[in-house]
Amino acid sequence: LSAGVHAGPVTLDRALTLRGEPGAVLDGGHAGSVVTVTAPGVTVRDLAIRGSGSDRAAMDAGVNLLKGATGAVVEDNTLLGNLHGVRIQGAPDATVRGNTITGRTGRQSEAGNGVSVWNAPGALVEGNAIRLGRDGIFSNASKHDVFRGNRMEKTRFAIHYMYTNDSEIVGNISIGNHLGLAVMFSNRVVVKHNLSLSDRDHGVMLNSTN
Repeated sequence: LSAGVHAGPVTLDRALTLRGEPGAVLDGGHAGSVVTVTAPGVTVRDLAIRGSGSDRAAMDAGVNLLKGATGAVVEDNTLLGNLHGVRIQGAPDATVRGNTITGRTGRQSEAGNGVSVWNAPGALVEGNAIRLGRDGIFSNASKHDVFRGNRMEKTRFAIHYMYTNDSEIVGNISIGNHLGLAVMFSNRVVVKHNLSLSDRDHGVMLNSTN
């Protein structure tokens, strides 16, 4: 996409790379997810992505990777003011790398997460800068995931694990969140080399985790 504002929402249903030249903006018009990926082998790169809807039940997002989006790559984008930044909803082996994700202000309970992971084995979430919104990275019912080298600021929980097993949280930075790393109802999780700075309640909180 060339520089300028391009109207979404967009669905990618075949293997391709959607890439922006400097100044390219994809605007969802506040209806649904801005980019929805349903096919394997898709890359979304170098775009400013804004204007998702606000449907919390539908989990509207800047980029929404659905079950068929095996091996999707979302990298080096700027996601601004979407309900959720990137949602990995059942897409295995997805990579979310090097993005700048700024969530919504207002009531934190009504905001979405920077990156949401659900049942997405093999997810790699790496080198993202995430601020505002509810949780920086939220993972539920997943396994064999790696969250590495991310920076989270001014969220509720920087990283929030629920029922996520055999996974790693490595080298992340949590600054000024309510809580740094919350690992709940998860087994065989490696948590190492992370930094919690000025988090309000806890640096690391473990609940029913083995």
